[in-house]
Amino acid sequence: MGVALVGIAGVRLLLHVFRSDWIAPTVSITPGTTPRAAIGSAWSTGQFGYLDAAGREYSVFQGYCQTSGEALKRCMADEGFVARYHKFYPSSDFWVFQWIETAVFLGLAVALVAAAYGMLRRRLV
Repeated sequence: MGVALVGIAGVRLLLHVFRSDWIAPTVSITPGTTPRAAIGSAWSTGQFGYLDAAGREYSVFQGYCQTSGEALKRCMADEGFVARYHKFYPSSDFWVFQWIETAVFLGLAVALVAAAYGMLRRRLV
């Protein structure tokens, strides 16, 4: 039972780590003059920042424009940023993630049952 618990916990951890790679997030782009749109019950990726005129992304965690209001507008103009972006997964993606994880666990269950059947069959013969 302990081995099964550790195995399930390990698979859950791996699924959590790679979960954001299964579906491309939605990107919300707003001009620097308006607040970032509320995402409600969506799952934020934590990736947000600024876009320049060429569309290159600059993460807010790189230290760019850590202000708000008029100071933010001036900083964005000084740095050459034209908009802000925010990446998130809308609530409608919830079931897609659930079905992917269900398929992974069902596939592992089928593989374990087949392995157990093969081992038991070999012992009986």
